[in-house]
Amino acid sequence: MAALRGGVGLPETRKLLLEYETEEVGRLVKKNSKEKKALVKAFSDSSDIVRERALIASVDAADPTLVTDITKALGDDVADVRIAAAQALAFYSQPVTVPNMLESLKDENTWVRSHCAAGLSKLLNGPTWARISEDDVDKILNGFPEMTEEEVDVLLKRIKMKPDAIDRLRAWQTEDFEIEVDVSSLVDELEGRPILLSEEALEPITKGTPSTSDE
Repeated sequence: MAALRGGVGLPETRKLLLEYETEEVGRLVKKNSKEKKALVKAFSDSSDIVRERALIASVDAADPTLVTDITKALGDDVADVRIAAAQALAFYSQPVTVPNMLESLKDENTWVRSHCAAGLSKLLNGPTWARISEDDVDKILNGFPEMTEEEVDVLLKRIKMKPDAIDRLRAWQTEDFEIEVDVSSLVDELEGRPILLSEEALEPITKGTPSTSDE
């Protein structure tokens, strides 16, 4: 475990996270912009425990504008931190994070891939994202390089993307996914308690194709 060193500007937030008071941190973030800054700082704390719990608290904060900072944690060296980041992104389901979730479909960890697949399914319905090959993921991620419109249509139909999702994807690609965070989209989610998907709720998936073993 990483050394537990207090950081400038977040000792109290850090203490709460070490005590697993993530809901309390989320409540404080809703009330105070300084607490939000402290939470974001905790995403890159020296302790992986603090980083993971800070990302869990980001869901309790119910603030979609956090997603840009959350995406950075998908590159963390610790799997549990990446899993927490993927869970948060799946909860917020913001179009601006589609490239990040697509990239993380190639993560070595099953649960990172599973949560990103769940998040993508909320934004681009139709495909079973957990089962899309890495080759197809790369083609989508890179904007269908050197492919004709007909070839693109064939690919998207093959992975069973719905027509409305195809329209959204192409529109977002045109804007390079620089889509403004939609705060209002969280209203439906907040009608129920935010749920971090359990192992039972997520079908274990394999990297690339169903026949490939994980790790």
